[in-house]
Amino acid sequence: MAIYPKYKFTSINDENTANFLQWTLHKPVIQHNPANAYLLSIIGNEPDEYAWIMNNFVNMRYNTHTHYDDFFRNDMWYNCYYITENRFIQEFVNQLFDNCFEMVKKLIDMGFYIYLYLNTRYIPLYNQEKDWWHNAMVYGYDEEDGIIYLADFFDGKSFSTGTCTIEEFRMSYPYPENKEGFYYDLWSRAFRKKSNYKFIFNLKELYIKLNDYVNGVDINASHYFNFDSNDMEDLEFDHVEGGFDYVYGNRVYDAMCEDLLKGGLEVKALHLILEFESLMCKRIRFLEENGYIKREGGLYEKGEKLYKEAEVIRNLFIKYKLAVSLNEASKKRICDKLMFLKEQEKDFINELLIAMKEQNEDIF
Repeated sequence: MAIYPKYKFTSINDENTANFLQWTLHKPVIQHNPANAYLLSIIGNEPDEYAWIMNNFVNMRYNTHTHYDDFFRNDMWYNCYYITENRFIQEFVNQLFDNCFEMVKKLIDMGFYIYLYLNTRYIPLYNQEKDWWHNAMVYGYDEEDGIIYLADFFDGKSFSTGTCTIEEFRMSYPYPENKEGFYYDLWSRAFRKKSNYKFIFNLKELYIKLNDYVNGVDINASHYFNFDSNDMEDLEFDHVEGGFDYVYGNRVYDAMCEDLLKGGLEVKALHLILEFESLMCKRIRFLEENGYIKREGGLYEKGEKLYKEAEVIRNLFIKYKLAVSLNEASKKRICDKLMFLKEQEKDFINELLIAMKEQNEDIF
């Protein structure tokens, strides 16, 4: 039997637990989507891990064809120094294990978290009546009580954890024989933290990324990613989804406004902007505390104002949607606020870039 702690936003090291992961889940710095939240729920608590986060997650991206939004993916899994990752497709599981629960047992016992696609119809946490596949994370099991521990955005709003029965999990894992397309052969991922690695913060790299952000540079396969990336995965996915229609950095504001006027914008995109502004406030504090910029420069207070403005925009969008009053006038009002935020943010980041360069002449 292997029992792992239920989800908490603090580290756990319980000697009374039969077996436990060396690192358990904590509140992730970014909770915008599953990939962000899963990775950052197992790393980020140590100072050098936090420094890695501050060095990355700089550029937002938005796909004008699929309306998909996130932080640029090369800032995440493939360039993360702190995890080791393995992929496998369902056929691999079927050939090597009697059932999918045996796979979970083996991987959890080896210290791996499991990131996989499930049919949420069979898991009550999702409250789905029809087939709907979503990527969840398995972080523990209790065979005696017949429980699987899952993390996901179950309520569609926030990252949380819950449980399902082993039988529910078995029913949710197999893909139907007639399901075609990209997700049919999509791999699952088993990942765990590496040990004895310390990341060194790189101010010049952050400067380049921020400069790319304000200029809306197309950063796919960009100059500051000089090691393995997920470019091929993105190529495959983009071919399936119908194109390479991504915009980057502050150009996402223009793309989101265009989609809003066409009726295609989802609130998740505005959550992304809010996450970005929140992260920029944390990044300013990090730079101040480590002597990269002066605290008396007032940048943190300016960052807070941008965050509050982003929050107003997000809440206004939700209000209009709930009141079924997202008409042309309300769309224009939100677009005007988005474009104002874009310009204010551009001035803010340019001021930050100047402060970074002036304070660190030896680096630049």
